[in-house]
Amino acid sequence: MSQSDPFDYVDRSDLETPHANQPADALEYVRVEHDDRPDELGVTPVDMDPGVMTEWITIDAADACDLDDWR
Repeated sequence: MSQSDPFDYVDRSDLETPHANQPADALEYVRVEHDDRPDELGVTPVDMDPGVMTEWITIDAADACDLDDWR
């Protein structure tokens, strides 16, 4: 970590390989457009069984940035 970068990035070789029986994380996002307030981005799991309750994570779209541009 350097003085100019506050994040302690992990090298991919330090990450453990998921167990074969462990489900893969699968997320998707959707943009929710509003006329009277800022648009929102919602992140939700993909391919959930019908009837399974999930929670969405939402942020104002203006607060999101492209990860490649941010790096």
